[in-house]
Amino acid sequence: MRSAFRGIVAGAGALALFSYSTAHIAAEESQSFRFSAKGPIQILSNWTCWYADCRYAPCHMTVVQQPTLGALTPEVRHGVFPASAGQCAGKPSPILNITYTPRSGAHGSDEVVLRSMSENGSRHTLKIHIDVP
Repeated sequence: MRSAFRGIVAGAGALALFSYSTAHIAAEESQSFRFSAKGPIQILSNWTCWYADCRYAPCHMTVVQQPTLGALTPEVRHGVFPASAGQCAGKPSPILNITYTPRSGAHGSDEVVLRSMSENGSRHTLKIHIDVP
């Protein structure tokens, strides 16, 4: 039972790839990322979740802290499990990408906090710091 991401992270409102229900609760993993954004930048890339038997595990991504200097744009599309999925790598899966776009004329530091919960029991908190020059 694993959850994986390739790239970085963010989310919008209460974005659900699919529904969330508790199978079992694992320890929550926290990760931090830092970006600089002069324009639109992808802060989450190819986020997906899976079960050990290579089935897609429905994920739920929630924005805990919205950005103040820009906006988030989520995109769910067809993709594949990443190389970190071991024997499951390359199998089809829905994936989530999130783009951060700074407001015109905005300058300073922005923060986004995302929380992912998956039916496979994995939980992640993603803290993203964005410098807007």
